[in-house]
Amino acid sequence: MQFFYEKNISTQSLGFSYDINTSKNFNNSKQPPKLNPRKRKLTIDPNPNRTKLFRSESKIFDSETSSDEEISDFEGPLPNFLKSPIEINNIDDLIKLGKTYHSKNNKTYFGIDLKTLKLLVEPLEELKSLVGMHTVKENLINQIVFFLQGFNKQREDDLRNIPNNDMMHTVITGPHGVGKTELGKILGKVYKAMGILSTGKMKVVGRADLIGKYLGHTASKTQEVIDDCKGGVLFIDEAYALGNAEGRDSFSKECIDTLNQNLTERRDFLCIIAGYKDALDKCFFSYNEGLRRRFTFRYDIEAYTPDELKKIFLMKVSKEGWGTELDVESLSKEEKLKYDKDITKFFIENISYFPHFGGDIESLFLNCKIYHGRRVLFLDQNKKKILTLLDIEKGFETFITNRKYKDKENNDKEEPWRTMYI
Repeated sequence: MQFFYEKNISTQSLGFSYDINTSKNFNNSKQPPKLNPRKRKLTIDPNPNRTKLFRSESKIFDSETSSDEEISDFEGPLPNFLKSPIEINNIDDLIKLGKTYHSKNNKTYFGIDLKTLKLLVEPLEELKSLVGMHTVKENLINQIVFFLQGFNKQREDDLRNIPNNDMMHTVITGPHGVGKTELGKILGKVYKAMGILSTGKMKVVGRADLIGKYLGHTASKTQEVIDDCKGGVLFIDEAYALGNAEGRDSFSKECIDTLNQNLTERRDFLCIIAGYKDALDKCFFSYNEGLRRRFTFRYDIEAYTPDELKKIFLMKVSKEGWGTELDVESLSKEEKLKYDKDITKFFIENISYFPHFGGDIESLFLNCKIYHGRRVLFLDQNKKKILTLLDIEKGFETFITNRKYKDKENNDKEEPWRTMYI
């Protein structure tokens, strides 16, 4: 996976740190003292994955221009780690720092506006909860730290959170069911927290929402959808369906040209396209030579591993108020360990039956619940809504039967993006 940023700023170039040459200590209940700029040295961090937040003479963001939302103050004495720079190695480090915001005692941290970072805590926690996506998470951390350091400012004396002319439009590629839509929602919340978007709300659309019934109708229909996304995110799912490999669809060209014009001219608006990488190259980007460079960021979500599928299954079970034998207190540690190994083995052996990943896990869980309902009909209440290995195996059998029926029904059909033509 590569992380692209226009104007040749890569993840390597985000590995900056400031070496502050000062012997003065400061009370962590007060803001750091101003430093003599001649005593400040810029150094390149040899480890680009380790990012240090730095102290600056001026605030990066004007907290008065940040979100008007009420933000709760950090409770209790401020942590000792606030006395010196900390390394930002993962999402947890950003969350930990953001939670230290206090409207009176701790507004900034080495030049970083903690109010902005506090607003980022919620979307960062959502990002952390997503299974997998390790490279995506790492690159998004780099991007957030880039903005927190004010590198996107138009002028050095600009204290307000105003993005420059760099476009934020994004491509998310990957197979079905790997969380592309969820990632898009989180990106909208991240950019809203940083003041780049005014609402952060996301509208998910497809071909039917953008393509008109006759020539000339498509442009106005597409523009209407874009206008409706002002301040938020336009998420075009399966964007390859807008065109075809031959590039002869005049309706598609009208839609894509309208979109391309807005990508350049509009600022309070983020466009995310999602789908298979090869299909997007053949059926979307091929329609306009300038289209590709307008999508600054690219995230490729890899297929889930068996262990990640198991985590998704267990998370879904817990989220819906159900449980597994791992949650039964009366079971011994050895029994729970055996149950965990059995579930792990189940997903390793049957990974090929879940090509749509998250969507397939939802179907599997539904079938498990249905079989479970029959099995526990006359059992005690404490036995209900606790999935056993038998529930999973029997639910899987039904899942496979339904899958075979669907596969047979669609046996001679190709993916729509390969043959779409008007």
